[in-house]
Amino acid sequence: MKHILLYILTLFICFLSNAQTNIKSFYFERSQSVPTLYSQNQLALFKEKVDRNEIIIEKVYAYTDSVGSSRYNDSLAKKRLEYVSSNLGIENNSSIPKVAHGLSRMYDAQSFLNWRRVDVYYQQLTPVVIEIQEIDTTELNLSEIKPQVLDTNHQEILTSLDNATPYILNVEFFEGTTDLDEKSLKEIRNLADFLKRNTNASILIRGHVCCGKNMRMSKKRAKTVYQELIKLGVSKSRLDYIGMSNKEPLVTPELNDSDRQRNRRVDVKFQGM
Repeated sequence: MKHILLYILTLFICFLSNAQTNIKSFYFERSQSVPTLYSQNQLALFKEKVDRNEIIIEKVYAYTDSVGSSRYNDSLAKKRLEYVSSNLGIENNSSIPKVAHGLSRMYDAQSFLNWRRVDVYYQQLTPVVIEIQEIDTTELNLSEIKPQVLDTNHQEILTSLDNATPYILNVEFFEGTTDLDEKSLKEIRNLADFLKRNTNASILIRGHVCCGKNMRMSKKRAKTVYQELIKLGVSKSRLDYIGMSNKEPLVTPELNDSDRQRNRRVDVKFQGM
């Protein structure tokens, strides 16, 4: 049989949708129409993905807590909606639905902070890279050739490594607890996937708290992430965790809830990469 060589050209196929709707939430302090500092940073990162056409926004909803009159909260929800929409470049004449719900509840939240938020519903679009490779097709089933998918979420981890800084996980704990919401679990799944693809890497998970010393809580929060990674199939031998209490604040002094929220976090340090 004649020897045939098949060359697969490297292409960057713009983006293929995974057809799954996600929700990104941005949080506000009481009576504020500008998000917390942490959410402002998250909004800027989210906008970068929008500008790179990695995200398609489907709709934007705004909410408030139950303090104040319905009229006041409806007005506040509209201001929050406008702030987020404007920062994401969504024009007033856009076809993207924008709704200020005020006191309406789409689902039950476990804290007032979770009521004071704007939700952006979106689809994550995944870049597909097809590598150049030389394949002997003599005994090849062409139907088995599949492109290799590069997860754009992992780029943020790699950027952190390039800058030699701890990678701050996008996880949030309900105040005074070690309980995680679904958004936080998704971030941990992303980290687990990264570790599975980079089998030489090991990590130290570090828990931090705000508002004074609390080594016990910081260690418990780090352990929560540690346990979730193990559940997702990451070997214990590649993981360790530690509580940092309030020894490494991102913001000092803590002047408001935004400062405290930034300091209340979990980050990871990578080894072996």
